[in-house]
Amino acid sequence: MSQNVRIPTQPDELASYMDNTDDYQLLNVPPINYTRWQWTPAESAQWHTFRLQYDKVHNQINDVKNATTTQRDAEKILNKAIHDYDHDKVTGHKLLDKIALFGTQADCETFRVKKGTVLADTTATKQAAPGIKDVTITIKENKHLITRLIVVAAGQEGRGKQAGVKDIMVFKAITGIKDPAPSNKLYQYVGDVKRGLITVTHDESDEGSKAWFIARIKNSKGEIGAPSKAESVVVM
Repeated sequence: MSQNVRIPTQPDELASYMDNTDDYQLLNVPPINYTRWQWTPAESAQWHTFRLQYDKVHNQINDVKNATTTQRDAEKILNKAIHDYDHDKVTGHKLLDKIALFGTQADCETFRVKKGTVLADTTATKQAAPGIKDVTITIKENKHLITRLIVVAAGQEGRGKQAGVKDIMVFKAITGIKDPAPSNKLYQYVGDVKRGLITVTHDESDEGSKAWFIARIKNSKGEIGAPSKAESVVVM
């Protein structure tokens, strides 16, 4: 399932999707569901706000006979905003990708995503999704609160993505300077690779700690491969 169809675009389907997923992300089992996927409280709140806003505009256009052009335009703008919040190439929060990475099968079915290889699984025999190649990370530059990485897939030539590669996602974890690489489940998404490079900005509180990085490839089918070998730097 491609990324741009996981969240519906048809108004009736999107209204139902937002109602169902918002109720689900706020469900306190415990823990509250959205925390299991590493959504932030702000991301959870924004998803809830989108649900309330979309319910309102959908109710206005649901009466097709009396819906105005202004109301229909408002629906289109909000519809696009919801999609962009998840998967815009620059500003997207990758909420559904986080569910694919950290969620259960039931979570993925609710949000209409394909479950990726579980991050917490470090078994050497675990295979990536079909067609997904290995990915490697090289430290290009490390200076005050900034680390630049070169991230490439096996067999990649040049800076462009290989055929079938949708995104190369990078994750970071912070540990003490003498600590070993952390469990894969502790890594947080920090962004996608652009033309083989990504710049990661650290918090001031991270200075003097060790930053670890892993990368995962998502193919054009929405399948997510296994984590790369972790690379680390001391945050300056």
